[in-house]
Amino acid sequence: MRTIKNFLFVLKEIYVLQKSYLVVNFFYVVFASMKPISSALVIKIVIDGLIEDVELRENLNVILLYLLLISSIEILQTILGKYLNEILSTKLKDKLKLKFCDKVKHIDNSAYENPEYYNVMTRTMANGDSRYIAVSDTFFNFFGSILVITGLTSLIIVLNITLIYSVLIFVVLKIIISSLIKKLTFDEYISLTRSNRYIDYFTRLFRLPTFINEIKLFPLEDVIRQKHIDESNQRLLMKMKFKGKQNIYNVLNNVIDVSFMGFVIIFLVIEIGNNRSSVGDFAALMNSTQQLGMSLVSFLLIIPNLKEHNRYINDMKSFLEYKGEIETNNGENLTTIDKIEFKDVSFCYPNTQSNSLNNINITIHKGSKIALVGHNGAGKSTLIKLILRFFDPVTGVILINDKNLKLYNANSYRNHFGVIFQNYQVYSLSIEENILLRTINSDERIDVLWESLNLVELADKVNSLPLKEKTILSKEFSEQGTILSGGEQQKVAIARLYSINKDVVILDEASSALDPYTEHKINNMLLDSFKDKTVIIISHRLSITKNVDKIFMIENGNIIEQGNHKELIKMSGGKYAEMYNLQANNYK
Repeated sequence: MRTIKNFLFVLKEIYVLQKSYLVVNFFYVVFASMKPISSALVIKIVIDGLIEDVELRENLNVILLYLLLISSIEILQTILGKYLNEILSTKLKDKLKLKFCDKVKHIDNSAYENPEYYNVMTRTMANGDSRYIAVSDTFFNFFGSILVITGLTSLIIVLNITLIYSVLIFVVLKIIISSLIKKLTFDEYISLTRSNRYIDYFTRLFRLPTFINEIKLFPLEDVIRQKHIDESNQRLLMKMKFKGKQNIYNVLNNVIDVSFMGFVIIFLVIEIGNNRSSVGDFAALMNSTQQLGMSLVSFLLIIPNLKEHNRYINDMKSFLEYKGEIETNNGENLTTIDKIEFKDVSFCYPNTQSNSLNNINITIHKGSKIALVGHNGAGKSTLIKLILRFFDPVTGVILINDKNLKLYNANSYRNHFGVIFQNYQVYSLSIEENILLRTINSDERIDVLWESLNLVELADKVNSLPLKEKTILSKEFSEQGTILSGGEQQKVAIARLYSINKDVVILDEASSALDPYTEHKINNMLLDSFKDKTVIIISHRLSITKNVDKIFMIENGNIIEQGNHKELIKMSGGKYAEMYNLQANNYK
């Protein structure tokens, strides 16, 4: 019952997304089912007519009518199958890919920390669209098989009912072998998921510009190559194991086919010798028994096919029906953020034992400027992830305007934040799309775009490009694209933050790729531009922290010091003072 529900689930999804795809396939199958029945009948009529001295004109008329019918069916099938089906299946796959991408946005970040679920997501994103098509094909094979089986069975019963029993024996044997092969195929697919993903990762490193420079400079290539070889060898051993078993079953499959054909020929020769069948019957039965056998196999394989699909569909359903605790549409909409408060918040990442944050207590009022400082791995970026509600605390509570953060709609809440992440992204889109993060009309000129470009001192650079703000920030898809330096890319990220105008601004190492002079200049302009906004800064360079209202020094997930710059500098034996003085001495 669950298998049938899964099957209907996919067909319903296809109907909603692209119902014309189902209509085209329906008519394709109806026309296809007419061919084997008509060909068997024509063969019998023509051969018997030749033996019984029927007039040549009558035989030619039968043949011409048959050719007309088959030609019409072939033309219709070409239109439906080769043209419309290809176009509609492409549209359906594109819609499914977008559906999967939309779903990913609504998956809690904690799911990415679960390797089992990540494998399910990977399989669905990679093969889910093709699996939908396969399920549809199975359904129409089922429907077409019923039409063909009904027609051919009626013909064989009329000509020689005995052959029906031999067909059934043939079908049972074929079903057993085919079921074993399909189970092996799925087991192989599941077993190779991790290896395929691992090998794809190593291959991807060589084509991504973010990795290729280090690969060229350092002996990293040998490490990657060896890991690729080791994993490939391991995958090959697994494939050999599965293919060896599949080969045995394929040989048995061929033996069954040959044996069945041999039996039918011998049986019909004996029937003709005993005058119980005509030569026309022989030709028609040879054709129809083969067709019936394959149609019955196709029909009965719907059951193991359903089971095979069921395994894949379970993956897709667990992906599509996943309901997180954070990424839902539930909760109140938020109009403004007046206060962010952490009360005794502790957090550890899924599948880890130690806490990344311990008993954090922080209050951030509207319009205040705070800085989170500390060494790498101290917990600063983790704290930002909790503020943005990418994760929920393990213990303690985060309050927004004195109400539990969990009571607010996550999208509505995050809409108040502008963030530059430590690992910011620049996309293969135009400069204006990268900064404004929306589709731009062809004749639209956005003043805020140029304000933000001037702020980060990129306006002259953009104006010097042939396509100006329409220039794609990549040469991967456009010959007229451009590749920016690391510092220029970070300026794009900063310009993006300025242009989107949010209530709370988070700068996570926002200027790490800039030279000290440019960094100091842009940081001052940013703080001046955001003077009425709440600003949260993470930075290893402490020159900017002198201008904030409060600094939190974090070490091993704990807040060990807090206060403004003057207070912390005066603290005897303080970690902040030590870090600040060390950096200041380096600039002397």
